[in-house]
Amino acid sequence: MDQPQDQPSLDTLRQRALAGDPAAEAALFEDLRVRFLALAKRRVQPDHAEDVVQEALGVVLRKLPDLPPDRGLLVWSLTVLRNVIGNHYQARRRDTAQTVQVDDWHAVPEARVADDPSPRSPPNRRPPAWRRPSASWPARRPAAGSSSPSCSRAWTRAAGRAR
Repeated sequence: MDQPQDQPSLDTLRQRALAGDPAAEAALFEDLRVRFLALAKRRVQPDHAEDVVQEALGVVLRKLPDLPPDRGLLVWSLTVLRNVIGNHYQARRRDTAQTVQVDDWHAVPEARVADDPSPRSPPNRRPPAWRRPSASWPARRPAAGSSSPSCSRAWTRAAGRAR
C-alpha cells in the first residue's frame, strides 16, 4: 500500500507536531482516527467503536512526546489501540458479571420488594446516637412496680398505648 507523494508520512507529521505545528497535529490526529476507526469497527460493536478510538487517540497524543524517535509511530499506536480494545472488553465483562438481570431478581435478596410498604427500620438496626444510653448518665432505679428498669410506670403505660 503506497502513500501518495503529496501526503506526508506519520513519522514526518509526528516530528512536525512535536515541533509545535498545529496543522501537523490535526493531520496526524485525523490520519490515525481514520485508521483506528476502520480497525475498531471490526473488533467492537459499532456503537462502541468511536469511544474506543477516542480513548486510544487520547493515549497516543498524551504519550507522543515520550515515544523514542527511532520507534515507529504506526506500530506503536496500533498496539495502543489493541490494548484499549482489550480494556474495553474487560470492562464489559466486569459490568456484565456485576449486573443483575431482571429475570434473576428472585435470586437476589436485596432486590425483593417488601410486602408491607410501611417505612419501618429493620429490627437489628441500632438506635441513633442521641437515643443510646450514655455511660455518664447516673444509673436510675426502677420505679416501684415498674417493668422497665429506667422508666416510670406512667411513662411505660403511655408508651404502651402509643404502640
